[in-house]
Amino acid sequence: YTPDVKDYCAYAASYTRLLMSLCGCAAMMYGGVIGRLARSIVPLEEVLRGLTEDVTVDGLCLWDRVSQYAYWCDDLTLQEIDLLCGVYHISTGLFFLSSWWPRPWATDTSGFNVRWWTPLWKTWFQRCLKGIQADPPATILTHGDWKHRLKQEKKCLPYVEDAEKIAAEILSVLVP
Repeated sequence: YTPDVKDYCAYAASYTRLLMSLCGCAAMMYGGVIGRLARSIVPLEEVLRGLTEDVTVDGLCLWDRVSQYAYWCDDLTLQEIDLLCGVYHISTGLFFLSSWWPRPWATDTSGFNVRWWTPLWKTWFQRCLKGIQADPPATILTHGDWKHRLKQEKKCLPYVEDAEKIAAEILSVLVP
């Protein structure tokens, strides 16, 4: 199966509806491609309102054993992540997933994962979006294809990790 421009438009309408719901705030804070898609739809004021009422049901809990406090934040379900990334469940004798955008775990180990939206991310995102919106559109890719496409950027990860270590050392001196 090869999706076309109509399929992409249907996908865009679906993710827009999802982002206009309560999970739009969680998507905005998620980061990466999901966060970027959310920023084009979810008003910042929505995120600043705080947690949703369902946070203790669907959210992520961080438990501090020392203070005995639970810290909650809204989170996305796997189904919401798949919808936002435009995942297709394709069966051609074998079952596999393909998507318009890489799922987060494909970008987590790439050089793009520097924990903030960089000019490199922006350029990459715009290039992909332009390809998707072309007629015929760029094709959907499997997880392995996405990892391969993103692999080339992996060389910058050690530099980012070193920069984070140095920043942590500086902060530990400035804020003991």
